[in-house]
Formats: sequence, structure tokens, C-alpha cells
Amino acid sequence: MATAKEISAFYSAKGTPVTQQADFIVVNNVGIFVNFVDASMYCWGNTDQITDKTGWFFEDWAENTLAGFVWRLQLLAHASIKMQDDVLPRYLIPKGIRSVRKVTQ
Repeated sequence: MATAKEISAFYSAKGTPVTQQADFIVVNNVGIFVNFVDASMYCWGNTDQITDKTGWFFEDWAENTLAGFVWRLQLLAHASIKMQDDVLPRYLIPKGIRSVRKVTQ
């Protein structure tokens, strides 16, 4: 989890507010570091009995990281009102994720 510590140290050193930090950082064929600024954004239910659902988390997608990235993109808030439902969630269900771990306090 050295990368997680580097991400946290970078933002701490700069004094960057949580809401202005990256939404997620992708490490291809490894996983995705995700910044949940509000507990309502956490989409994994009670995986590993995590109670604090805000902060930086690591999603271990391994070789399915690209699929996880596309799934994350479709979850982002849209800049304008959409005229129809998303089509992607019908076909892309996050089955390739191995685990989710909180990496910062």
C-alpha cells in the first residue's frame, strides 16, 4: 500500500481539501484508488465490515482494472440532465473485483 501512502502524503503536503482531490486513480492491471468524499458515494454495501465509508479506498480489480475503470466512469455525476437511463449498467456488472480496502483515515 505504498502508493496509497504516497497519494495521502501528496494531498496532505499541499493542504488540498478532500472535495478537491481526485475522484479516483487507476493503476492498470492492479486496481483503482477511489476517494469517497461522502458515505452515500460508497457502492459496495458492507464489504469487509467497513463502517467508515469516506476517504481513500483501494479496489483490487487485478486484470479486470479496465472494466472497473469503465464502470467507475459511468457512476460519475453527469454535468446535465439525461434524457434516458444509462445502458452500460445493464451489461457491465462489477464481477471482476477481488476486494475493497480502506487505505486512509
